[in-house]
Amino acid sequence: MIIEHAVFYIHKEKQSEFEIAFKEAAALIAATAGYRSHTLNKSIENDGKYFIFVEWDTVESHMEGFMQSPRFQQFVALMDPFLEKAEMEHLETKQRS
Repeated sequence: MIIEHAVFYIHKEKQSEFEIAFKEAAALIAATAGYRSHTLNKSIENDGKYFIFVEWDTVESHMEGFMQSPRFQQFVALMDPFLEKAEMEHLETKQRS
């Protein structure tokens, strides 16, 4: 299992709309083979900063199964109006309790 870690910086006046739109966008992610689960987390210290963690079976599940699918273009269309910028990387869990 790997974790996709994304950071979305959302326009301050659009945060409530973003959270609603993300529910629809998350359904696109969840429809991908290799998807396990996700969380959407909002920073307490930095208004407008959101952390998304998506658990995937493999990096390929995300990069090929989702990002090269038509669902990814739909995801981008839903998220783009809210984003100031976004960052993404893959993590490998080494310890868990």
